[in-house]
Amino acid sequence: FPSHDIGRIEKKSLWIENWVMSCRVFTRTLEEAIFLSLLEIAKTKKCSEIRGYFLRTEKNEYVCNLYERLGFEMAGKEYFYQITDKAPSIRTKIKYKNG
Repeated sequence: FPSHDIGRIEKKSLWIENWVMSCRVFTRTLEEAIFLSLLEIAKTKKCSEIRGYFLRTEKNEYVCNLYERLGFEMAGKEYFYQITDKAPSIRTKIKYKNG
């Protein structure tokens, strides 16, 4: 998993460090495509969950429910997504090639 301050793998968790996107691409399902890509990376690295934080600022209020929309649950100040064999019900219009 390439770090570059985007994320890290710690034990069985893929941690989202920084999720930065232009507001111009929201609601075009890019965030869903990114999440599905992170999910595939986590599975190949044998992670059992994806974790992240949301630090509210005046500029990111628009995405305050992003983690919930993607199926994450909240535990304290962290969000987590438990990885299972069941495919998520997330859809995207974006097609991408892995690698």
